[in-house]
Amino acid sequence: MKVFFSLLLLAAFYQPPICSAQQLSNNYTDINNSPGKEMYELWKYYYQTKPGTKLTARLWDEEEVKKNRAYDILKNYECSATYADRCYVLKISKIDSGIYALKVAMAYANDTNEVGIVSNLTYLIKNERRGLRLANYFYYSTRNWKKFFTKTITFYTPPEYAVNSADAQKSERFLGKMYNTLNLSPRTVSYYVTPTCEQMQQAIGIDEFVGNGATNTCSCMDTANNIIFSGGKGFYDPQDLVRVAGGYFPKAHPIFMTGLTGLLGGYNGKTMSYYQKQFLTYLEQHPDFQITDLPSFYEVDQEINPQYLVGAVFCAVAMKKDVEKLKKLLSYGTRETDFYMAIYKELNVTRNNAKDYFLTQLKDPELFKQYQDF
Repeated sequence: MKVFFSLLLLAAFYQPPICSAQQLSNNYTDINNSPGKEMYELWKYYYQTKPGTKLTARLWDEEEVKKNRAYDILKNYECSATYADRCYVLKISKIDSGIYALKVAMAYANDTNEVGIVSNLTYLIKNERRGLRLANYFYYSTRNWKKFFTKTITFYTPPEYAVNSADAQKSERFLGKMYNTLNLSPRTVSYYVTPTCEQMQQAIGIDEFVGNGATNTCSCMDTANNIIFSGGKGFYDPQDLVRVAGGYFPKAHPIFMTGLTGLLGGYNGKTMSYYQKQFLTYLEQHPDFQITDLPSFYEVDQEINPQYLVGAVFCAVAMKKDVEKLKKLLSYGTRETDFYMAIYKELNVTRNNAKDYFLTQLKDPELFKQYQDF
């Protein structure tokens, strides 16, 4: 906690120079002498150019670029604040032969230039044949983890963590059923499992200051590389497994993918039929409740997440026609206008009629019935 507040004070009173579209500064690290100077310049160029793209791939470990569709795992990690407008280089230290750990803090500034740090990240810098190259800390930290194989999934766990083979096989069967239902060709999946969220984040190389609460459970899907990260949730979580489908539909609006996740995998251990009944009961008890706009419909109460219901309704209606109709629904793009274009083109639902259509379909007791025991 002391480190966090000292970093906040440091960021607030020290104004780093503006570099390109993002700001970067150095704290406490010797960048005037080798190798710190060259390592700092390597990170500076990577961060300020286009991190995670083909343009900066030449700055990255060659083997990791070859093995991954998107090589920067932390940038792909969609469940935490990993990249931000400001970056502070905190420390560069040697951890192995020719391998250095680069620790950076990511922060945002508000309109009055007050800075809040949201996460600390750890990368590697390797002294390779071609010179210094950035790499993922994640692959280094998990290099000695155990492996357990099913047909399409490779599970990775810390050496001391026992594999639940029964749940691992349940995950395999679930994915097989999902592929069959959605008429998708199976893909191999890497599934990293730790006893707690904290252990998973340590393995990835992120120390997050916002988000997880007291449950110490978390999960995330890297759709680009087909990697599931699961901390404290075990070897079988349908909600996480459905997210594998996201890699097949990169142009799907997030509401539809959220809805598909809830439709097939549930939400917080409960089916969409459960939340359907809960929401309809809520509407009866609150007759003045108004939905402003479906894409920005985020709040009902502490239990109901309406984004799951909205997406699930439109996905279920599309699936009632056929799976190809669903796939078309998931192909229009990620903007709000794309959402409305998708439901108009595929379901003949206009923007003005969308809310009424959603509520009418939601009253159908058969809408989610076939997915209750998916």
